[in-house]
Amino acid sequence: MYDLFCENLDNPPSVKIYSQEFHKLGLSFKKLCADTCYTCDTFKMQIQLCQEDQVKTELIAQHDHHKIAAHQAYEMKKWILK
Repeated sequence: MYDLFCENLDNPPSVKIYSQEFHKLGLSFKKLCADTCYTCDTFKMQIQLCQEDQVKTELIAQHDHHKIAAHQAYEMKKWILK
């Protein structure tokens, strides 16, 4: 990102200064796949709040199916972009 920032500058700041200012703004990078989607967040909350074992088991199965489908979609996207 620093390289992109410096592309249009005649006298760019050092990486250290860039990094300091970047963090002063409260910005950061997350690891890939660290974020969760709305569906995953909903499943997680439902599973935590569920008190019936049978329903909880079904929610876990649905969530697992959702994660597998999402993983397959990411793999397909990687394959297409190669």
